[in-house]
Order: sequence, then C-alpha cells, then structure tokens
Amino acid sequence: MELGISGCTQVFKRKTKKRWVRFCYKRILFNSWIPAVVSEKLSAVAQVAMADTWRTDLKPDFLEKIINSEEFNLYLPNKFKDSNWILQQADLAASNCFDILGSGIRCFETIPWHSDFKSHDFTSNNSTKSWEHSFYQDITASCPQNMKLDEYNPDIKVPWELSRFQHIFVLGRAYQINQNNRYTSAFQNQISDWIKQNPYMIGVNWVCPMDVAIRAINWIWGFYFFKNDNNIPDEFWIKFINTLHMHLHYLEFNWETSDKPNNHYVSDLVGYLYLCEFFKIKNTHVNNAYTSNTSIDKKKNWCVKKILEQFFHQIQPDGTCYEGTTGYHRLDTELFLHFKLICNATQNPDSNYQSNQDKTGQAGLPAEFLSRFDKMVEFLQACTDESGTGSPGTDKSGTNSSGHFVTIGDNDSGKILTGIEIPSAKKPRATSEKSAIYNYPDFGLVIIKTYPPEECQHGACLHEACLHVTFRLPKFKQNQPSGHFHYDQLAVTLSINGTPILIDPGSYVYTANGTWRNLMRSPQSHNTFYPPELTTMQDELFQLKLMPQDNPAIIDQTNDNIRITAYNKFDTYVNKKAYRTIEIDEEKNFKLTDWWEIAPENTKNEINGDKINSEWNLIFNPELKLKKEDDKSWSVEKNNKPICRIFSTLNFVMLTGFYSKNYGILQPCTKLTATKILSNEKQTVLIK
Repeated sequence: MELGISGCTQVFKRKTKKRWVRFCYKRILFNSWIPAVVSEKLSAVAQVAMADTWRTDLKPDFLEKIINSEEFNLYLPNKFKDSNWILQQADLAASNCFDILGSGIRCFETIPWHSDFKSHDFTSNNSTKSWEHSFYQDITASCPQNMKLDEYNPDIKVPWELSRFQHIFVLGRAYQINQNNRYTSAFQNQISDWIKQNPYMIGVNWVCPMDVAIRAINWIWGFYFFKNDNNIPDEFWIKFINTLHMHLHYLEFNWETSDKPNNHYVSDLVGYLYLCEFFKIKNTHVNNAYTSNTSIDKKKNWCVKKILEQFFHQIQPDGTCYEGTTGYHRLDTELFLHFKLICNATQNPDSNYQSNQDKTGQAGLPAEFLSRFDKMVEFLQACTDESGTGSPGTDKSGTNSSGHFVTIGDNDSGKILTGIEIPSAKKPRATSEKSAIYNYPDFGLVIIKTYPPEECQHGACLHEACLHVTFRLPKFKQNQPSGHFHYDQLAVTLSINGTPILIDPGSYVYTANGTWRNLMRSPQSHNTFYPPELTTMQDELFQLKLMPQDNPAIIDQTNDNIRITAYNKFDTYVNKKAYRTIEIDEEKNFKLTDWWEIAPENTKNEINGDKINSEWNLIFNPELKLKKEDDKSWSVEKNNKPICRIFSTLNFVMLTGFYSKNYGILQPCTKLTATKILSNEKQTVLIK
C-alpha cells in the first residue's frame, strides 16, 4: 500500500530482470555439462573488441576537456595538485600498498580482491571471509545480531572499496609527471589480475552496481592516462575494453532503483554515462547493433534524462540531499559535478530531455539544475568552519576553503574519482558583518557563523571568538529514505575559533558490527536530550524508524543576539514535546535551554507507573581535555590552553564517548551525561 502502483511496478520489473539474468547466465557459468564459454563470449558483451582499430576508434576526448577545465580544477583537492604527494601515493599504489577504510597502509604481494583483510586485526576472527566463487546474486552483505563491541564481522565494503581502483588517478598523474614505466606496469598488472580473478558476474565485486559504476569511471580515466604508452600490448587493451563493456552490460540489468532511490542509483547512472561517452566510436565502420553510435546515443540520452529526474527528486529545493546527511550530500555533489562536466565537455545534449525546461546555453542544462547545483555547493560551504586551521593539502591562496567540515548523519568516506575540495564562497562577506544564519528547512538544519568585528580581523583582539554552530531540526518526510539518518533531533555542534568543541560522532562501520552501528547513530551519541524509555533502535542497519514531521525553527535575531527555537515530537508518547533554544549573545557566549511541554493529563510523568527520565549528552572533540571545577561547571582545554568553560543547571558526569572521523576509524573521546526526571522545568547549558 505504501509503494503504490508505480512503486510495485518498479519492484516487479527489477526482480524480473534479475531472475532473467540469473536464468541466462548462472547455468552457463556453473554447469560443467554446458560447452565451455569464456566470460568474454557471453551475449553481445564481447562484440565491442576492435582488435586492430581500438586506438583510433576509442578516443575519450571529453576527459581531456574535463581535466583542463577551470571547474574541474576548482573542486579538485589541492593534494592532487602537489607533485610530491602524487608521486608518494603513486609509489605506494605501484607497490600494492593501500589505505582502505581506516586500515592504515597495507602492502600485499597478491592483492586480496575478494576478502576483508582488516578482519585479521581482530583476534575473534580465525580466518578472513572470502566471497570469491559465488554468483553475484547469491552474495549478500549480512551482519550477525547482538555482536559484542570487540567483535568484527568481515566487512564487504573493504573488497568493494579496493576494487573501485580509485588509486588509478594518482598513478596516471604520476605518469604525466615523469613517464615512469613503473606506473604503467602497475596499471596493467593490477587490472589484468583483477580481470583474471573476477570473471563476469562471479564474486563479491559484481554484487553492488554502484561499485561497478565507480570502477568503470576510474578505469576510463586510466585509459585516458595510459592509452598512448607503447609498452602496453594491444592484447591487454582488448581485454580491458571487453571488460569495460561488461560493466556497461551489467549496469543495464542491475539498476539500483526503488521507490526511494538514493546515491547508489545516481552513481549507476553517472558511471553508465561515462561508459556511453567512452564507447562512442570515432570510426563508424564498426557495425554492431549493440555498440553503434546510434545505439550509444540513445542510451546516453536516456541516461541524461534519468540523471536529471533523479537530481530533482533527490536534491531538494534548498539544494540539500534528501538522504539527510552532509557526507552523502558531498558525494552527491561530486556525482552531479561529473555529470555537469561531461555535458559541458560534449556539448551535445538531446532536446528530448529538455522538454518544459528553461535552457541557459551551458550545455543546454536546465536553469533550475544549475541554480540548485550552486545551492548544493553553498550548503557545503555553510557546513564548513572557515576559521579552521585547514585540512591536509590545502593552501592559503583562497582557491579552496580551509576549515572543518561538519558531519551530520552517516559518512562512509565515499568518493567517485578524487573526492572534492569545497571551494571558498563566491561572495566575500562584508567586513561589518558580525554573523550569518543559514537556514535549510528541507534538510532540517540551521547553521550559524559569527565573525570578529572589523578591528579584530587581523588578530588585534585577543579574546574575540568566532563560532560555528549547527542545529539539527526534526525534519523528515515519508518519501525520504531513512537508512543514513541518525537519531539526532535537536542535536548541536559547536566550533570556537576553528577548534571543534561539540562534535557529531560519525558512523564508524556498517555491517562490520551492528552493535557499533546502532550505538553511533543513537541519541546517546549525539549532543541532544531524549527519554531513553521512549527511544528504541532497529536491528535493520539501513532503516531507521522516523516519524514524519516538519517543525521549522523559530529564528529571532536582534542586533548581536541570536535566538533559535525548535521542538521534537515522540511518536510513542505524543503528549510530550522536547523543546530546545540555542542562543548566542553579543559576547559570543553559547547557551542551550531545554524543556518539555507536557499535556495536562500527563503531569504525573508516568508510563505504567514508572517515572520517565530525560537524558542529556555532550560529546567532545577527542583533542580536548575536560576538568570538573565544581558540581555545575567544567573547564575545557586543548594542549593545556583553556578554550572555554561550561556552566549548567544539570549535574553532569564524565564518561567515555566515541568519535569516528572517517569510516573504519574510531577514537575514544570525553562525554558528559546527565539524567533528570522529565518535567516542564528548564535546564540550561552555558558555554562561555
């Protein structure tokens, strides 16, 4: 009933396609009584091999335009412009040394394409699980229930991440710098080994279409970098091109569509667009119905239309991703950037997908697409604390934004090619501007930035604070996927002068440990308050039970004072609402005021005779040290230097919390927690 007719039709089509593929291919691959069929001969997949003509037939000229474009280089992380860093990373990759999802640098004699090599680090695992010889539809990402925190389930994302080949870009850039044959050999040997070890549709690396699409994108860039190297034999390129065409064929039968599509489907489409552009044959004498230019043009036009449809479905009017996380918003921004770059480089959009859309002259893309894409970038800029000290590889030139990017919701450290550097704001702020409020009602986030007075711009004022604050609103619609949301309603983050103070916990892992997964997305890991008795976690790792609600913030700004109020409802006990007000005064003090609105018939505060507790949590940056001054106050230091002091009506106690800066990495941190009987009484936390 929830899916409706169109949603049910989509599910039926998707399942029918998968069963058709299973019927056609699995029996060929696994039944010895059928005459031997090498993977290159399956269906029409092999027909793209052009033996003696591939060098002239396949010329991805669009990549030359992209890599030299101003826009590509605007978003290219600065470390990719640093020759020393590029050569260092390329030497590691050429030695089969990789840092995968928090593993640290690991070097391999033989690359483990099918297993989670990280599982060796956990004594509870006697062996490393391998998904090598199974038909791709028979492999699922599973996780045992009720795992202990020190247990580890082999993570399917590790072989997926390794097989994305995102190190090819640094190999190619290094080859451009010094034409070292070592990089050519690494490119050829690693891909040859992958093709040998990963027959079409067999094994873990054919399970997830998103990863197939990302691998295709990186391989195509590899072709661009190394296609003119005469040390690579034609036999390799024929096998390489055939396997790329298998990626094209695979995606056509494995779209990750659903009634609530997400970044996976967009990745499928962008990878498919790359493949369509790659297989546009320059010499039209190649006569094949499956790979003719007419066929490829139709596929490309269909793909462009679908990408635009998904853009307007998944990217909300305020320019934010409807998956409700800043990490996946950043991934979506990279995806739609590549789409935009391809359209600009090819300059041949089809009018069929432009119906009822205003054109701008920029590759014929709709004006609303360009406007909303700019809003996507502006959201990333608002989520970045520009007073920060910068991230590794950034410079001081102003080309790219330095600072700390705030995590809200899930973050699996995903990227498509290189990831993106968030560019500095196009419009510099006025020197008289003391604060800015960014309200994203569709996402459910209010961001506040405060600036020093004009006379303090160059460090003239010793105690003038610059704040960066985020305030998460209870915003959710029924049509949104909930899998990457956290229970973070009314949560805040705070940074002072570029130092994060109150932080979002991140994600750590997904299927590697369901207990950690639920802990990191629970309210007890966020800077909010809630009744533990009324909050239950789901065992399903990629669903979260959220009540649809739209509770916009009430924003009041008077002179140098900012006051924002919002509330959260609990579907299990609708007569109670949690209210939070955040305030910033003219002295840049930050204050939280929390209370409950309780309906008169529930003034006894009882459910089944038991009093309800309310719990408060404050999660701190691992670099900080807290010291209790008295029952109501704490001092906060970094490197033995005081940063701020916390005063509260609550009696906080210090516990250990956890923080994950990137997927697969976990750090202990300081956590303050307090408990009180739920009531109308207001509680405050003041950070001075």
